[in-house]
Amino acid sequence: MGWSRLSAIIDTFIGSGFVIFSQLDIWWGAAETAESLALIGAGGDIIVGGAVICLTGVGCIAGAPAVATGVGMIGTGVADTADGIGRINDGLGKALREANGSSSIISENEIPESLANWLTKKGIPWEVISR
Repeated sequence: MGWSRLSAIIDTFIGSGFVIFSQLDIWWGAAETAESLALIGAGGDIIVGGAVICLTGVGCIAGAPAVATGVGMIGTGVADTADGIGRINDGLGKALREANGSSSIISENEIPESLANWLTKKGIPWEVISR
């Protein structure tokens, strides 16, 4: 494989990575997902704490609302996690569409039927890659 082809592959890899990591939706989605997972964990801790307080027999007045609050926190965390993952998905879709349009190796009109055929068309011997 010639240095120009290797350089083109490296440029495409770096360019695609830059496009992916420059998408704000991916970063916001990751932050939202992390925050939501922390909320789920905190809700679980509150449920355990409320149950322990309630087991004393005297503390059910404080323990039952704590358990209910923890369950609500978990429900909110699950819904927000799904929203965060959806935001990451949207950002990745946008990034991959942009990366495909700016790729120096594969243009929009040149999607290979199989990797071996595509490499052969580009003049790259399959045997070199498959070692």
